[in-house]
Amino acid sequence: MAMNHLCFADDLLMFCRGDLNSVKLMLEGFKVFSEATGLQVNPTKSSIYCCGMSSSIQTSIQQCSGFKLDFLPFRYLGVPISSKKLKASDCDLLVEKMVAKIKVWSSRHISFAGRMQLVNSVLMSICVYWGQIFLLPKRITQKITAICRSFLWFGTYDESRPGSVGWDQLCNHKDQGGLGFRNISLWNQAAVGKLAWAISENSITEALASTQWLTDPKYSIKNIYGGLCTQQPKVHWHRFVWNRFSVPKHRFTLWLALLDRLKTRVRLFKIGVGDDPSCAICGSVVETCSHLFFECTFSTDCLQLVLNWLGYTVTKTNLTQVFMWVRRYCKKEFRRKVIFTALAGLVYQIWKARNDVVWNHNVPTKQFILKTIQFDTRHRIQNLLGKTVRL
Repeated sequence: MAMNHLCFADDLLMFCRGDLNSVKLMLEGFKVFSEATGLQVNPTKSSIYCCGMSSSIQTSIQQCSGFKLDFLPFRYLGVPISSKKLKASDCDLLVEKMVAKIKVWSSRHISFAGRMQLVNSVLMSICVYWGQIFLLPKRITQKITAICRSFLWFGTYDESRPGSVGWDQLCNHKDQGGLGFRNISLWNQAAVGKLAWAISENSITEALASTQWLTDPKYSIKNIYGGLCTQQPKVHWHRFVWNRFSVPKHRFTLWLALLDRLKTRVRLFKIGVGDDPSCAICGSVVETCSHLFFECTFSTDCLQLVLNWLGYTVTKTNLTQVFMWVRRYCKKEFRRKVIFTALAGLVYQIWKARNDVVWNHNVPTKQFILKTIQFDTRHRIQNLLGKTVRL
């Protein structure tokens, strides 16, 4: 055998043929090593694993070595080692780790933007180690997806209600209208593809319509994953949303508004929630995203106050058209980003005001909204660029 041992820190795996003579030779070599280094094996923490051997030979090897006989799967470096394809039950530890994280977070009030960051940087990272070693069972990838979706939209790990935006769309790149989450199943195939010798008959070759990935001198998980994903058309408004200056929770609300996925009264009325689809603020027409931003007289007045503060006058009454107008007529990039930041704050404050009307029957004043946007915009940009910036 080309490989006869595998060692990491103080964990050692030793391999040999399944006969008594081979085991004796291996143990003699290990004895020489122990005498030279002074390191002794602990029989109570050592086990023998056999495959395709008769019970009599297994008994003889056990008596010769003094180690206990154990069975697959066992854990090595935190992952299960098995001669068979992983079962969903073998990966329960992976799911339990994610659930344990969420149980800690669920006691805190975390915004959508905060949850988005935790899903991307923490929950997705938990399965990266396993995903680079094994092809995860489909049931486990579905569980991971369900946990991430539940936490993003509801802050828990076991919510079965659908979210405002489908998971497939969330996995699209930001310039395609998504949030850039990983599609766990496709990423797992791309990551394990690095072990090409183990999955040469996997569906990657068919999906990429080429076998070149098997012979390339360098392997890029990112490139293979990109080839496996279905490319969606880019949205023209992604730069308005993912502006570095904007407050994260303002970006998330703006993203939902541009996708028309905010839970407006019309949207809720269609699924049988509530009996009045009219606008909560003005009450004149049905409440849709296009009405709230900026056909409603309240939101239109707030828009004019914010733009007057920034030194502009716009007659557009559509959210996308307002952003497009700013991009076209505001030539300086820094000033354009500042306006995008203020508009994202305006969308957030209008949606917050709408919710305040629904739950508390209180309409904040337009001047209060303007001052809140001014405060948020100034402090966000000054925190990023320093207090020398004046707005």
